[in-house]
Amino acid sequence: MWESKHKYENLSDEELVEQLTTGPVDNRLHEYFFYKKCFNLLYFISSNIYKCENSNSIIGEFYEFISDNDWYVLRSWRRKNNSSLSNYLTTCAVNYFIRKTNKEKKRNSIEFIPSDPEFINAMDHLIADEATEQLPVWEAFNKLDERNQTILQLLVIEGKSVMIAAPAIWKYIKSEKSYEEASEKKIQSTIAMAKSRAILSLTKELKKILN
Repeated sequence: MWESKHKYENLSDEELVEQLTTGPVDNRLHEYFFYKKCFNLLYFISSNIYKCENSNSIIGEFYEFISDNDWYVLRSWRRKNNSSLSNYLTTCAVNYFIRKTNKEKKRNSIEFIPSDPEFINAMDHLIADEATEQLPVWEAFNKLDERNQTILQLLVIEGKSVMIAAPAIWKYIKSEKSYEEASEKKIQSTIAMAKSRAILSLTKELKKILN
């Protein structure tokens, strides 16, 4: 496939960028650049950052990133030119896809943490009068098992400290040591993890209700 494109392999980085960012569109040059020149970079990203079946599936995303704003990324390298094109593109692309992945995770998840006023306010409704209109977070809470309900009730709704709530929570913890035998450090770390999992379970149920 690439025999017909051998002429592009002889281009310097400067010449390659010049041809990509100026003049008429050269589809063969684009194919060479994205499918061969950037193959290792896209393979790394698709395997380690923006997880997908193969590197070809993110070529469209990568093209939009590179060509956006009149090929701004490549033009910026031409101005700076303080590293190889390969190293420059790797840095730019990895940063871009990490940010994109983080944004998508944030957008696709309804995630609250106990320190968030929004989460506390929502959970406050769990102890409201029964006649009050049932909120999605209340419905999600009711779908949780006893363990997770107890953890959220004590640590989030009632705002108890870990060590105060620990005796009531520890009976739900699978541990080789009893509450009396466990160190304070062990209790703190174990219940902190259980609390995170309880919140994750709540948000998963909430997503099912809202989707």
